[in-house]
Amino acid sequence: MSNAWDNGAYVDLDLPDYEKFLIDLETARDGRTFNPAEVDSIQPRADRIWMSGIKKALLNGDTDNVTGIMNNPGFTGSKDGWKYDFVSGDNKFNYGYNMGEVYQTVCDVYQELEGLPNGTYEVTLQGFYRPTLNSTCASAWGLEGDTTNDILAYAFGNNTKAKLCHPFECVQDTNTVNNCEQLTAGGAELEGKWTPNGMASAAAIMEANPDAYKLSFKCYVEDDGKLRVGITIPQAGLARYWALFDNFQIKYAGADDMSGAVSTINALIAEATDLLNNEEALTTEEAKQTLGAAIEAANNAIAEGLTLETYKAQNEALNAAIKGGHDAMSAASAFETLVTEHINNFDTGVYDPYSSKAEYGKFQDLLLDEMEPALAQSLESIKWIEDATMKIDKAYATMVSTDIDFTGASINAPADVTAMIQSPSFSVPDPNDPSKELSSIKGWVTTEGNNANATGAQSYEFYVGKGDADIHQVLYALPKGYYRLVYNGFYRAGGAVEAAVAHRDSTDARNAKVYVEAGDGKWSKELASIFDHVNEYKYDGGDFALADSLFPESDKLYHFVVNNVNGTKAAFDEGLYEGNFSFYVSENGQPVTIGVSKKEVIPNDWAIFDNFRLYYYGDGDANKPGDFTSAIEDAVTDGKANVVSTAWYTINGVRVDEPKQRGIYIRQDLMSDGTKKSVKVIVK
Repeated sequence: MSNAWDNGAYVDLDLPDYEKFLIDLETARDGRTFNPAEVDSIQPRADRIWMSGIKKALLNGDTDNVTGIMNNPGFTGSKDGWKYDFVSGDNKFNYGYNMGEVYQTVCDVYQELEGLPNGTYEVTLQGFYRPTLNSTCASAWGLEGDTTNDILAYAFGNNTKAKLCHPFECVQDTNTVNNCEQLTAGGAELEGKWTPNGMASAAAIMEANPDAYKLSFKCYVEDDGKLRVGITIPQAGLARYWALFDNFQIKYAGADDMSGAVSTINALIAEATDLLNNEEALTTEEAKQTLGAAIEAANNAIAEGLTLETYKAQNEALNAAIKGGHDAMSAASAFETLVTEHINNFDTGVYDPYSSKAEYGKFQDLLLDEMEPALAQSLESIKWIEDATMKIDKAYATMVSTDIDFTGASINAPADVTAMIQSPSFSVPDPNDPSKELSSIKGWVTTEGNNANATGAQSYEFYVGKGDADIHQVLYALPKGYYRLVYNGFYRAGGAVEAAVAHRDSTDARNAKVYVEAGDGKWSKELASIFDHVNEYKYDGGDFALADSLFPESDKLYHFVVNNVNGTKAAFDEGLYEGNFSFYVSENGQPVTIGVSKKEVIPNDWAIFDNFRLYYYGDGDANKPGDFTSAIEDAVTDGKANVVSTAWYTINGVRVDEPKQRGIYIRQDLMSDGTKKSVKVIVK
């Protein structure tokens, strides 16, 4: 710690409390009075005292250097100290030539500094964003309406963002370190010039010219003392988009300096204004009015002189309006796609099988007379979009139901009514080649908390994410009666090895479930464990081999589990990991929600599912399935608790779906009052 101080940015700074702490440590060490039990607390205590001293020095004006408390601000030899939040794409955050790099990846790369005094901070760095291939960028350079060269990567400090530079802002006359590309388009400004085409040339250019690709902005730290600073790429760009960044530096401008707060609010005003003035994207009148009001209020607050209180209020209002603007655009875009697809299906004959039915004409009239004209202008609100979407879904379901014979269904001859589910296998026919399928979640509503994705293998997964994950759709026009929902799916409670250990020890969680809600009724079933089907052979080259010791009761020669969507598809195609349960629709046409959810997050956990099928048994006690449990009756009645769910275990504690061989099993019932009851069952 003494050496770090002597060789660091604050070597000339007077930090009396930290110096006393180090002296006391040395005295305790030399006098052999130090308590070894306290060794783990030394560094945390040192960090607190160090930051307290730096904060005092910043407030007293003894230093303005904040870079010194960053960890590896120049990516020297590594990317240590930088956090990486991956969202989507190629998952490539690298370093080299003492600089950071992100390639074709939506993500945040950042550090979080704490314990800082409130006030304005100035952030500088070098960095650029290449929107796509250099040749493609050059061909579009300077053209009217050029969007190819839009910068989609930003440096940020808390709520202030600044666009990274474009690589063409510092073109070279020569091929720097033989790692540049010569441009052949772009007019006199670019033709014949050289632009970086790799980390080696970019690093050489930035080192030779500290102003190359340099950007600077001010941000504001509030009373919580936190500064989150780094790079964000919030959306995917064109093919081969690429960002490089280096040499972060931070200076403190003072607690009384509100210029950082003004910069933050101005940046948010600019972002809100861009949304408001975007004439290309469909949105809602409600979102436009909210954006306009937030922009006006923020400009007035700046004109009157920002205070900490007005800064917080305008910051919150602008961020809410911006989020609302993006949400409105997303909702409007999805609605436009929905209406357009249905109209195209009428035009191309996809819905011709229903053309003799009155519901065909009613649905077409709804689209052409009400929905299509609404797209010609800003939509009213997200609530209007939700209501209109429900009307469309109801009309579509009613039309589809006319081609299904519900009347003859019974427990012995169920009707296949899977057609009432939109994209039940997360795919739709390719419009250019109907013999092929494209991945799709048409009809489903999702939350992206867990990197929920429709995969290239036409399945759906929740993989390594944060927070709740859910995907569902609402079914309409179903007649009253009993149904069975069938699907394929499994859950892995962590990485393959960690989850296998937990499974062996009977401690693996089942955090993902399939559910149905109809009226007051709610039914659900946990997805199977990935270890319910361990194989001696591979379904795909990516399948994972597990140690034999993790399966002490197995006599298999090898133990493989699927480890990607392709292997999973092969397993699902063989009918593995199938689950099902029955439910009841109590009224004709009652909305029925089917879905999959995951509430808890385990590092590297994985849920994947596909192939939803729906069967109708008819109504009446004669058609009541043997496994049916009234979800309404799951509540405690007359002081007695009922069984909510059941889990089966072998006598050795290994969890199984259900007893399939002779032997002794333990049935564990979860009761509606939260208690558990265990019963020993002998299967002969």
